[in-house]
Amino acid sequence: MTLREARDRYLANAGLSTDSYHEDWVDIRFAGLPLRLPSPAARKRVLPLHDIHHALTGYQADILGEAEIGAWELGTGLGPHVIGYPFVLLALAWSPMVAPRRVFRAFVRGRRTGNFYCQPPPDDVLDQDLHTLRRQLGLDHHDPRARFTDVVAFVGWFALALFFGVFGVLLLPLMLVLGVWAQWQTRHTAAHP
Repeated sequence: MTLREARDRYLANAGLSTDSYHEDWVDIRFAGLPLRLPSPAARKRVLPLHDIHHALTGYQADILGEAEIGAWELGTGLGPHVIGYPFVLLALAWSPMVAPRRVFRAFVRGRRTGNFYCQPPPDDVLDQDLHTLRRQLGLDHHDPRARFTDVVAFVGWFALALFFGVFGVLLLPLMLVLGVWAQWQTRHTAAHP
């Protein structure tokens, strides 16, 4: 299987497509609530790599999978893509409520593997063999042992994530208003073409 096939399968299973790479807003559902966030140019540049990482790691696009991929990406490093920090820290902030051990394991796994944020992919990466790429990035080993330095690093990132979590909770009403407005606008446009 090529990375393109794996990415497309991941996107289809999540109800997503590559069209979202160009959209100016991100619409998500959290606890049944419609939320909307802006998607600046920096996020649009990093989103294709993020989806490739989902396909490479096997982490899903559900609440647990986003917490795992966020922890993994923090562990591997985001390189020059600073736009990713608020998103992955927000995901990490609520991860203890979801599955703290799995999220910690994903972080440790990230500290032992490579990614395409720090090591840009070749132009033909989507047409390369998935298993070969996993092996090249060290993703063929799933359960590395945690070291003391991993625990210290995770606790540090988690402390910073709590700050972002508080900030996210403060922004939640605005994201909810934008989400409800987007739903109303979509329904209104459909009813009055």
